[in-house]
Amino acid sequence: MDLTDAFAVILQGATKKFIAGYAVDDSFLMWLAARYGDEKVVRIASAVLDGTEDPEVWYDITGSSIHVLWLMYCRDSGFQQYRLQNVYWKEAGEDGKIVLGFAGDINFADDWYTMEYMNRQTNGIYDCFFGGSALGDAERGCDGDEQ
Repeated sequence: MDLTDAFAVILQGATKKFIAGYAVDDSFLMWLAARYGDEKVVRIASAVLDGTEDPEVWYDITGSSIHVLWLMYCRDSGFQQYRLQNVYWKEAGEDGKIVLGFAGDINFADDWYTMEYMNRQTNGIYDCFFGGSALGDAERGCDGDEQ
């Protein structure tokens, strides 16, 4: 499959769930190919042809979710700048290592990807944040609470 075919497959065959409701068009796909390479766009198209609706494919292939890809596209293209109002781009202090501290809300809407992921975890939300990961260790001490 060449890039033109891949574009057609994604634009005509991807479900709303797969593209997370974003206005994916030729411009986004050209940006994606320029940033990640033609082969990754072809792999995404192959997933669409295989009938997947799982948006996790974007992450598996590019290392970024469709949500992050869309925000980067908006940042780089100037499209839908309103989406960037509460986005802060940060550089890691050390390659391969970050510490996240949450202040504010996390989306727990039943039909949102965070909840779909949580519902697949053995221990629910605990596994999402504290399932023995470095993230959990850092997050437990983030606000001074040790649990």
